[in-house]
Amino acid sequence: MTTTISISRTELLSRLTSVSKIISPKNTLPIMDNILLDIQDGKVNISATDTQGRINTSIEGILSTNNVSICVEPKLLIEALKTLPEQPISITIDDKFSITVKYKGGKFELVGISPKEFPKEKDITNATKISIPAKVLLNGIEKTIFCASTDELRPIMTSVYLDIAEGQINFVASDGHKLALLELHDESMTEEIRFALPLKIATILKGLI
Repeated sequence: MTTTISISRTELLSRLTSVSKIISPKNTLPIMDNILLDIQDGKVNISATDTQGRINTSIEGILSTNNVSICVEPKLLIEALKTLPEQPISITIDDKFSITVKYKGGKFELVGISPKEFPKEKDITNATKISIPAKVLLNGIEKTIFCASTDELRPIMTSVYLDIAEGQINFVASDGHKLALLELHDESMTEEIRFALPLKIATILKGLI
């Protein structure tokens, strides 16, 4: 069954660029070199993952003829979209995972693959959920990330540590020689949780925010 969607070139390019930042240059599983496009009921869910985390984003309100999921390497798609001016583009995916992108004055073709082996999302049904204002998270990462270690032999040091309690959020990073600590009072913090945010994920979040 063939699926065709109509979508904004600029919005698609922006989302693809954001999620692809997490893809590692050397993956143990070839499928993780790809991004997942999951088209469902007028919504495109876009995902990319590595061993340290996953980025999900979505575009709603698109025109779609059918539902389909497909994996595609983002590099060629991103580079091709960069050459186009803003305009609606049409993307057609056939049952052999061939992709045709049509735009005003031309088209280009790509080959996707089945999404069956793409890593599933972890079950976070019972996870603790916290909401941190974007400015607070950005400030905390910026003020501490420079002290995080890049020595992969000490993984806990290659992170920004968040210590959250009621009315308080602390950001800490250290490479064993220097340490950065930012203590913030925030009445919106009502949960108690502590976790290490891997350096790569912290860097991506810093850029996205």
